[in-house]
Amino acid sequence: MTTCTTPFDSLSAYVDAELTPESELEMRRHLDSCARCRDLVETLVGLKESVAATADVRSVPHTLRERVAALRQRSTRPRRWRTVIVFAASVCALVIGAYSWRALRPRATLEGGVIEALVADHVHFRQALDAPQVRSDDPAEVGEWFADKLPFRVALPRLRNASLLGGRLCSLWGQKVAVGFYETQGERVSLFVADASRFPSPVPDAARCEEGLGNYRVCIVPAGDALLLMVADSARASLLLPDVQAAVFGDDTARRN
Repeated sequence: MTTCTTPFDSLSAYVDAELTPESELEMRRHLDSCARCRDLVETLVGLKESVAATADVRSVPHTLRERVAALRQRSTRPRRWRTVIVFAASVCALVIGAYSWRALRPRATLEGGVIEALVADHVHFRQALDAPQVRSDDPAEVGEWFADKLPFRVALPRLRNASLLGGRLCSLWGQKVAVGFYETQGERVSLFVADASRFPSPVPDAARCEEGLGNYRVCIVPAGDALLLMVADSARASLLLPDVQAAVFGDDTARRN
């Protein structure tokens, strides 16, 4: 079975209507035969709608309302100018709406659409009851399940402030990675384990977190030959990052960071 290698950036550009007509047609044909990409596109569309729904709704400034009221009172103004004003206002609203979505997109330093891919995968599985392919609260047991499925060792940490639910094999940036599902404070957290040598972006020297779409954060923790990538909302990411660091490097390192 051939693994699809369609770049995540291309799928994201398709959802944002940024492809040329020729590329869009080619992508539509690809989606007809690729279930993996269809699932990712559906997840991205849902994520985009979720982010848009949480965007701030700002009231119209009173000075603008006064200007509009004054224009309405000028009954001698030709109708065509009122039409132009309404049309211009509509165009401005569309432009502002498009800009608001782009402003909400992450300015990540990781390359290759890594942040978006991780958040999209997390959102796709966070509510799915059948997300874990192996169910266990024992990190060693879950790691053993991955032993013959991946070319690198998977060592999921035991976290003090979250319970391990199980794990799953998934495909990101053209390779297989492991993901462990945790739960804390009633919310699911995804912890991806990837081969650092095949990571599509420069591996950071130390643990750090980056903003994702909406309220999600992606925390990157280098762990030797592996790379741990945690996806959670901002509050839970801050809570669990010291746990992950302590499990990988020891308590002293976590306290220093």
